Amino acid sequence: MPAQVDEADDPANLAALHQWTLEHLGEPITVADLAAHALMSPRTFARQFAARTGTTPHQWLTRARLMRAQELLEQSGDSIEQIAAGCGLSPLMLRRHFSRTWGTTPQAYRRTSGRAEPEPGPVLAATS
Repeated sequence: MPAQVDEADDPANLAALHQWTLEHLGEPITVADLAAHALMSPRTFARQFAARTGTTPHQWLTRARLMRAQELLEQSGDSIEQIAAGCGLSPLMLRRHFSRTWGTTPQAYRRTSGRAEPEPGPVLAATS
């Protein structure tokens, strides 16, 4: 899981922001959005975020999205495209970040994890 924030030492309420972000990973979220949610300028937010978590907001958000994708690959039969959308990434960006982080593609990870296989999509009848 991405780095957590100790609520006792959290004047900017980053712990609540982390929780909110994890609940909205499928939505478009920018660092500016996070800063606005924390009632800070983007620069101040990024500095305080990095000081408390040891990573940038963007890196943390990407890691959270990848971890959600990993869970969905293991537990659901959703397609890669559905998983990417549910994690707030395009299929291309999911593949790129997943490969860089874990050294394998999402599809290969799913096969080797021995988990759910994608469910077949609806069959459309051809019309003449």
